[in-house]
Order: sequence, then C-alpha cells, then structure tokens
Amino acid sequence: MRTPLILLVLSLLISACGEPAPVSSGREKVVDPEHGKEVVFMYGAVEGVSGTNANGVAFLSVFADGVSRATANVNIALPEEGNRYFVTLSDQSNMTVDCGYLKSVLGDVRHAVQCDIPQDLREYTSINVLLEQAELLVLVAQATVKVPKPSVTVQ
Repeated sequence: MRTPLILLVLSLLISACGEPAPVSSGREKVVDPEHGKEVVFMYGAVEGVSGTNANGVAFLSVFADGVSRATANVNIALPEEGNRYFVTLSDQSNMTVDCGYLKSVLGDVRHAVQCDIPQDLREYTSINVLLEQAELLVLVAQATVKVPKPSVTVQ
C-alpha cells in the first residue's frame, strides 16, 4: 500500500524538476486604467517621530500622464476628539503638497489615505503625517520613499 504512494510522490517530485522558472529582477509595472503605465514606483516605512508610536508603509507612483498617486497606510492611535491626522508630501527644499486626511474606516489604529495629484512628484520623497490640533500642525510620523532595488536570485 505504501509503495504506490511513495512512487506517486517521487514521480511528482521528478516531474517538477527541470529548468528553473525565470525570476523577475524587480516589481512589474502597473497599468492604471485612468492614468496609464506606472513609470516610477517608490515606497518606504512609516515611523513615528518625537515619541509617537506609529508604523506603516507609504507608496508613491508616477504615471505616464504625469499624475502622481500617494498612498499611506499608518497604524497610529486615534486622535483626541476634534483633532485629526493630515498627510503632506515634501521635497528636499521643504516644498509641500497636501494629500489629505488619514481615515480610520474601522475606528481603530489602522488609518489610510490615497490621493492623485496632477503633477510629477518623484522629487517629493518625504511623506509626512501631521496631527492637526486646532490651528497647530505637529509632525508625528514620517516616511522616506525610494525606488526599490531589483532583487537578485542565486540559482
């Protein structure tokens, strides 16, 4: 009874041998139905600053039509009543572009925002999370996005 099972397993293992499948050297480009081919993709880890407990990931894509899409997924405590989190992008000279407010759809620490901006923002590599308190903005989390390095596979 064991012999047929062993033979079946061995034949499956042998049939799986052969030429290794080709491995992509990087992330495949996305084609957005509205904006076309993704020409730039960057990402980075979101980290809390000034003692704020926060983490997450931020993405920045630039499409063929010149539109940039920024996305931030951030785990951060719910703000106190009347306060909210605002997200901006900034470049090396501290020029900023507004992205919008983080939203917690489930009412817990998981927050997200996505915005499309009709401008190539590949130089805006800093994604900033600001706590809006009355008329004061306080930086509480930040990410630096970079183009991912191609992965290397050793065979």
